[in-house]
Parts: sequence; C-alpha cells; structure tokens
Amino acid sequence: MTKPLLSICIPTYNRAEYLEKSLESLVSQPEFAQIEVVISDNASTDNTEEVCRSYQKKYPNIVYFRNEENIHDRNFPTALMRANGIYRKLYNDNMLHLSGSLRFLLELIDTYKDSKPLMFFLHGKFGAKKINNPEKFEVKGVDELVLYTSHHFTWLAGFGFWEDECTNLEKEFDWCEKKIWQSYKGLKSASARSKSVIVTKKLIEWIPVAKRDYTYGLYTVFFQNFPNLLSEYKVIGKISKKTVSRVRKHMLFTLAGGWIGNVKHNLNAEVGNQKNFMNLIFHDYRKEIYYPFFRIDFFVRNAKKKFVIKAKELLCNNSFGKKLLAFKRKYNLKFY
Repeated sequence: MTKPLLSICIPTYNRAEYLEKSLESLVSQPEFAQIEVVISDNASTDNTEEVCRSYQKKYPNIVYFRNEENIHDRNFPTALMRANGIYRKLYNDNMLHLSGSLRFLLELIDTYKDSKPLMFFLHGKFGAKKINNPEKFEVKGVDELVLYTSHHFTWLAGFGFWEDECTNLEKEFDWCEKKIWQSYKGLKSASARSKSVIVTKKLIEWIPVAKRDYTYGLYTVFFQNFPNLLSEYKVIGKISKKTVSRVRKHMLFTLAGGWIGNVKHNLNAEVGNQKNFMNLIFHDYRKEIYYPFFRIDFFVRNAKKKFVIKAKELLCNNSFGKKLLAFKRKYNLKFY
C-alpha cells in the first residue's frame, strides 16, 4: 500500500475481547481505509491471534505481528518500528475510538506534517495548569509541556511520533525497563523541537478492564521513575524547579489521593498492601507545605465516599430507596 499519513499502533497482550471492540470502532469510521493499523502482539495466550487474523483477512490495511515471547514494554517502540505511516500514533488495546476521531487526526497530521512538532493527546484531561482550549494549542519548550500535561505525560495513548523518530529504537530499549519509555521519548522529542502541540480534544473512551495488572509498580513508576526523569531535565535547565514542584503537588492530590482511596485498586503486588503504598506516599510528601491540606482533603473525600456507600446500602434495603435509585438512573441525576 502507499505510505499512509497515519498508522495506529496497538501493542497488545491477552485482551482479545477488548481489542476486538477497539478495532471495530476503527473500521466503522469512513476514514479507516486511509490509515494503517499495526497490532504488535506480546505472545498472547488467549485468542488474540485468532481475532487479529480474522480482521486482517477482511481489511488489508490491518497488519498483525506476533512476538515469539513477551517483551513487555519493549513492545511499544517495536510497534512503532513495524509501522509505515508518516505519523505513528500509539494506543492501548482497550480503547474505543470515537466517531470522527480519525478525520480529526488526519487533518491534524496534515497541518503539522512539515514542521513535525511533538503532539501530545490529553483526551479531555488537564495537568498542573488548567487548560481552556477545546481542541488544541501550541507551547514552546519542555517546561510548558510538562506543566500542562503533568502525570498524564506517562500515558501511552497520549503519544505519537513522526516517521523519522521511529528508526533504530532498539538503542532506547533500556528505558523500557523503567516502564516510562514513552515519557522518555516524548521529552527527548520535545526538547529537540521549537514547539509542541497539546491536543485537548477527546478522541477515545477507555473500556474498563476486569482485571488490571499492577505488578509493574504504581509507586515505582509514577513516584520514583517519572519524577527522576523530570529531574534530569531540570538539571539541564529544560524544566524549572517551580514546574517540577507543581507537578509533584498535582500528582499527590489527583493521582495518589485517588489510588489510595480507591478500594477497587489491588495494590498488593506493588508494595505489599494498600496501607504500605499510602505510607510511602505520605513519607515522600510529609515535608511539603501543602501536605497538611492534602491530609484534610483526603480525610473529607474518604468520609464522603464511606457515607455514600452506606447510604446506597440503606436505600437498597427498602422499597422507597429502590424506587428513588431507579428514578435517579432514569434521569441521570446526582444526589451527592
């Protein structure tokens, strides 16, 4: 096929049911025939290969590769190297691509294909500095980029790279061991360019995964490896001390606070148990001036959560409560 403007690169492992939904959300869009989809399978043991082969037969622009063994995060740069597109966008295997997303991407790439800035996709989120732009905006320098993206700059689905950045990536495999290869590559790319583009428009929806694997290390990756990477750019003057401090604060209130209080997350494989994870975070931040305010905020949020859970239990145990909850769901109301 002629070299496509866009390659959608999907590293995958044992998520056949989610991947199939993700692929369906791509092939259903009118612009699908203009792009390439590259699936890099990390030696899945489920029916991922069967699903991919069936789509490959129907659509010649879907390319499927299967690794002989699980190469873990090295599969990210490997997927990029296997693609042929002028721009190569990374995505997780549990993402639904919203209607119109391919058209938006193709127009965006066409706009910037000559200047080739780093493009980072926030999908409706914001970082340590709030964003008001509804679709995209340009920033100069790495400092602003990090300030606006914060810990979201670790998201695989936030990244995409131009063709000339995707050769000989084997030389960068060492960063895969730290589980933030994409962040390393993104900062390297942005620091070599005069500007970056932050895309705020939401282009995907996450499909909730039944059993998530946290053995890669939540604390190690987000509260050690990522801050250490930012510190390297602070040392060489690319990122200011103020920005690193603001990002650290943002990570405490939005990332750590949510994880600590969310009983759905099984952190046992990470640091022994949820209490240990909490203690590590509290120890890291105990000297910060805003730490007491976080403890108050954390206490209030968890007290509210416990109250809501208890209230739901009480409501569900009587006929009036059941009718009230049915009314709430029907009209999408919020009582708390």
